[in-house]
Order: sequence, then C-alpha cells, then structure tokens
Amino acid sequence: MKKLFLTLLLSSYAVINYAQFSRDNEDVIRVANAYFKSWNRHDFSDLSEYATEDMNFVIGPGVLWKGRNQVQSGHQNGHKSVLKNTSFTPDEQSISIRFITADVAVVNISAKMGARYPPDEVDRVNNKQGENKFLLTIVEIKKDGKWLITAAQGTKVDPQAEAILQQN
Repeated sequence: MKKLFLTLLLSSYAVINYAQFSRDNEDVIRVANAYFKSWNRHDFSDLSEYATEDMNFVIGPGVLWKGRNQVQSGHQNGHKSVLKNTSFTPDEQSISIRFITADVAVVNISAKMGARYPPDEVDRVNNKQGENKFLLTIVEIKKDGKWLITAAQGTKVDPQAEAILQQN
C-alpha cells in the first residue's frame, strides 16, 4: 500500500511538473514572439508588457542599450527612419530554450531581417542593405508568475563563417 501511494504521489508530481514546464515553455516563446510583433508593427509602446524595467539590449553593431526606456526609444528611433519598412521574422523551427533555473530561461532564435534602404528608405539601387539572417539570444526571467525579457543580443550571421564552422 505504501508503494502504491508513493508511486501515485510521484506520478502526480511528474504530471504537474511536466504541465508547468510545458506552460512555461509556451509562455517563454510567446514573450520572445512579442518582440518580433512589436518590430513588425514598428511600435514598441508595449515593451513594458514583456520586458523588465532594467533590461539591456546589445544591438547588431555592438551598441549596448541599458534600461527599458533606452531600449524602447532606441528601437522607436530606428523604426522612424532606417527600419521603418523592415520586417524581422523568426524561424519558429530554430527556437531553442534552455531553463537555467525554474525562473530563468535562455532563448536562441534564428530570424530573417528584411531589406532596408538607408538613409531614408528610398531604393537607389546601390543602397540596399539587409535580407540578413540574425541570431538572437534572449534571457527571460519569471517575475510574479510572468515571463519577461531582461537581456537580449542580436548578432548578424556571417553565412561564410557559418558554412565553414558547421562543417567541423
């Protein structure tokens, strides 16, 4: 009888843990996708809904934005000019989540950034940039039962380096 009780107890614990893990997994993905939705709307006014106040973001050129206000204004300024028509689409199949603790997750996502035409978004034939693959690393933390982005970095993928290094 003790064995049966212990088996039932452990089984129910495993089911509850799996359900919680599954829910956390979905929530972490939803939060990461919220960033892409803001990007493609070219409006980051909802950043406070999915990011911590003290978040940091390292953008492609190697610039560090500190704090949600700077991250939000930096993105908004870019989307008023050079990024105002640029799409950013995650490859859903590439999403990789690693839970560091029950309340910390590291997310890696491959994404395609559409073309842009600096400095004013007018195609002058020789000013096209973009259509690049990026790798985003996002760190999310669970605060008061809600997953939020606390740090992120976007890195442009060098296709030649990727091809050479994946061979080894």
